Amino acid sequence: MNTVEIIDVIEKLETRLNSYWNFYSIAIIAISGWLLSLNKPSEFPIESAVILTIGFLLFIIMNASVLLPLTKRIYALEKVLIMTVAETTTLAPELKTILSKPLINNRYIGTIVMYFLLAIAILVFIAYKAYVLNVSG
Repeated sequence: MNTVEIIDVIEKLETRLNSYWNFYSIAIIAISGWLLSLNKPSEFPIESAVILTIGFLLFIIMNASVLLPLTKRIYALEKVLIMTVAETTTLAPELKTILSKPLINNRYIGTIVMYFLLAIAILVFIAYKAYVLNVSG
C-alpha cells in the first residue's frame, strides 16, 4: 500500500469510529435528559431502573466490542503509515513531519478511559435517580 491508500483506509475507519462515538454520545445525552426530567417515584420505579441498567450495559458492551477494536486497527494503520512515510522520498518535508506522528497520542488508552468513565457516570446517575425517587423520597 502506498501513502495515499493508507491514509484513505484510515479516514474510512475514522468515519466509522466517529459514527460509533456519535451513537454512544446520543445515547448518553438521551438517557441523561430523560433521567433529569423525572420527578416522581411513579415515573421511575425500581424495576425501570433495573431494566434501563441492563439495557445500557448491553448497549455499552456491544458498542465497545466494535469501537475498541476499530481504534486498535486505526492505531495499527497509523504505524504502517509512519513506516511508509519514513521510506518515502517524494513527500514535502512538512508533510513528512506531520504524517510521521500518530494523529492522537495514547488514543487507545484515552478511548477506554473516556468510554468507561462516561458509562460509569450514567450507571451511577441511574442508581442515584432511582434511590432519590424511590428510597429517600
